Amino acid sequence: MNKKELVKAISNEINLNQKDVENCIDKLSEIIIAKNSIGEFVDISNLGKFMIVKKNARTVRNPKTGQTLQMNEHYSPKFQPKSIYKQIIKSAIIDKENEIKSNV
Repeated sequence: MNKKELVKAISNEINLNQKDVENCIDKLSEIIIAKNSIGEFVDISNLGKFMIVKKNARTVRNPKTGQTLQMNEHYSPKFQPKSIYKQIIKSAIIDKENEIKSNV
């Protein structure tokens, strides 16, 4: 599902026009990025937590060339899903696999 499809799905579910929904999604993204960029996390119940994590400096190896490089300390975005989200996704995938197996 891409952004346009998401906007349309939300618009149909809550009876808002698509432009308003698109603006909400854009603003949500902006707020998450802004809060993460100053070290704060954004926690959305039943979905998960958007945060940044500090990665220490380390030596890495390019697997293609074998060359070793020094990677500097940096921050990286991380999404930590809530357990309810993981349970729903896990059971949905299992159900889909069972459906596929039963149709074969």
